[in-house]
Amino acid sequence: MKRLHIRLAATAFFVTSVAMAQTERVDQSMIDRIRQEGLERSRVMDIAWHLTDLNGPRLANSPGYAKAASYAVGKLNEWGVKDARLEAWGEFGKGWTLEKMYLAMTAPYYKPIMAYPKTWTAGTGKPRQAEVLVVDGRDSATVAGYRGRLKGRIIIPDQIQAYQMSFKADAERYTDEQLQRMAEAKAVPGARGGQMRDTAQMRRMREQMMRGTGVQRNINILKEMALAEGAVAVLSSSTRNHDGTVFAQGGDDPKGYNVIAEIPGTDPVVGDEVVMIGAHLDSWQAGTGATDNASGSAVMLEVMRILKALNVNPRRTIRIGLWSAEEQGLLGSRGYVAKTFGSGAAGATTPAHDKFSGYFNIDNGTGKIRGIYLQGNEACRPIFSAWLEPFRDLGATTVTASNTGGTDHQSFDGVGLPGFQFIQDPIEYNVRTHHSNMDVYDHLIEADLKQMATIVASFVYHTAQRDAKLPRK
Repeated sequence: MKRLHIRLAATAFFVTSVAMAQTERVDQSMIDRIRQEGLERSRVMDIAWHLTDLNGPRLANSPGYAKAASYAVGKLNEWGVKDARLEAWGEFGKGWTLEKMYLAMTAPYYKPIMAYPKTWTAGTGKPRQAEVLVVDGRDSATVAGYRGRLKGRIIIPDQIQAYQMSFKADAERYTDEQLQRMAEAKAVPGARGGQMRDTAQMRRMREQMMRGTGVQRNINILKEMALAEGAVAVLSSSTRNHDGTVFAQGGDDPKGYNVIAEIPGTDPVVGDEVVMIGAHLDSWQAGTGATDNASGSAVMLEVMRILKALNVNPRRTIRIGLWSAEEQGLLGSRGYVAKTFGSGAAGATTPAHDKFSGYFNIDNGTGKIRGIYLQGNEACRPIFSAWLEPFRDLGATTVTASNTGGTDHQSFDGVGLPGFQFIQDPIEYNVRTHHSNMDVYDHLIEADLKQMATIVASFVYHTAQRDAKLPRK
């Protein structure tokens, strides 16, 4: 009986969604053209390969980021997208890149060790061989006892971590039941947008960090002592490291640069209004940032290619932003938003703030789009439901009142502009590729990236063609 009740509720919601969707105009002929170009003549994997294997890691302000950004500008110009450029968003500071790194144990027997330097770590200058000192960081008095003993040594904090077997597949897609719960979620009155999705793994990580707060504080003191005394290195591990996956994060132009380009609007009345798509181009250093976030950047570049290949002349201006320094706190998109639209406070916005329609973001790995987060903007539910309906066969159906955070749509949402992130299948993002050495091109799913680019192209096209801008919260 309970199972029957759930099915009836789901059917009722589907009928309601279709009824609401009928009020929003959908250009099916354009969708058919977009699907053909995006699914049958895609270049998204070639774009992703250039951003990853050809350029390497793309840490903010690193040579890899500069090469990838220059490639993006070059391709946008090649496709005929207007005013493609590197645009400074503010001061970032010096970049950092990994030129060479090697670590091995030499006694009591030889063994190479899988390790990566954290970003902005200073180099040793030349190869070094040193004795290891294993230290106990459980209390401050013990840590203080190591003072004067660290010079010329490799320091390893004693972190006993019992190996846990994996009994569940790393990769997963959302089930119909999970998507149904998301679709039926209710907005929390008074809640702000941009809350991070709280997965079981995130809760475990948070609990582990809370339990280890005192130990971590002592280890930080130990690191300061090691630096002051001239230790060779401090080695540390993470509770996330598992089965060969290592999670590591951590003379250049000090300014930070985003990639910006646009397809100008053609309508004499609303042509100067703007709809944007975007993703962050920067990454961490252990892998090549394939799922975080070359996938999102490649999808958004492919969207612009699709629109130009179809010779779309949008009513509103369609603009792309590929952001730098997202991994350091959404710095690139926040800098762009502040400069372009203002702070969002009363009297502190620019004229462009009033002429902005909406922003769509991709930054949750290689998984295909399953729907979209409303980010507290319930007025957009019938609009997005209508736009998703033609992609039901591709698995994209869900509009949820739930919010998600931790990426660049929050920069727009934070100043009162409609900013949205798509729901994506998690695949192996949180458990295998996110900020790890496994975040490489081979972990991208071609069919999913094609699906994403096709749906985003349709969303941005319909936003550009609407009679009115997207409603605001």
